[in-house]
Amino acid sequence: MDISSVTSLASLYNTSAISSRVAEAYAKPQERLSQQAESTRVQLSAFGEIKSTTAQLETAANKLRDNQQLSTVDGLTKAVQGFAEAVNNRLSTANRLGAADSGALAADGKVRAANNETRRTLEGVSGSNRDALQQIGIGVSGNGALKVDAQKLANAFNANPDQVRQTLNTVGQQVAEQSARQLGNNGAVGGSISRLTEQLGSIEQRQTDVRSQFQQSQQAVQERDVQFSRIQQLAQTGFIFTGAAAYNRIFSS
Repeated sequence: MDISSVTSLASLYNTSAISSRVAEAYAKPQERLSQQAESTRVQLSAFGEIKSTTAQLETAANKLRDNQQLSTVDGLTKAVQGFAEAVNNRLSTANRLGAADSGALAADGKVRAANNETRRTLEGVSGSNRDALQQIGIGVSGNGALKVDAQKLANAFNANPDQVRQTLNTVGQQVAEQSARQLGNNGAVGGSISRLTEQLGSIEQRQTDVRSQFQQSQQAVQERDVQFSRIQQLAQTGFIFTGAAAYNRIFSS
């Protein structure tokens, strides 16, 4: 095998060209996995917001079960207003993130399910909670949002404090328990976070595998280049076999 033949063979296996083809082959799966990972992180972040507001709602609802905090008009009003704020914040956060046109969780039915559960709890069976809350100055809108009439609430408490506390205890317990279920591993919020966390872990593992395969392929190309360099060096010094025997000797060594 003369020098020109070796040079022609090395050109056929040009390292730069092969490296480019290898990079192109891995570019698409890397890009696809990167997009999947980013989308999953966005969803996890969004559910993190809902988890936070749901936990705040659970805390606020539990305060309606603490009769010591409901023993005065001021304490009662503070607890009720905190509860209304937590309800409205949770509902608006879920609505924003689940909005069909721009929400990060627009395609996730769990968001709507979570809001519907909260709304139904506030409504109560056949509107029983809604009616009871309305009587003491807490209005429940069609979408579940609350509005507090502080004066009506104070008047109701002064007239019949036990009845007011009983209404708040009942609603507080139901909302707290329902929020806790949503945050649980099988709940609309907690379950979704667990699923997305597992999904992200799987994607990241696949990214690691693809990077490893790419690095191995590039290393193989570099090793091939070293072997051809050895052929060229031997050809230039005249110490080389000819034909297939030369090729086999180099790559079997």
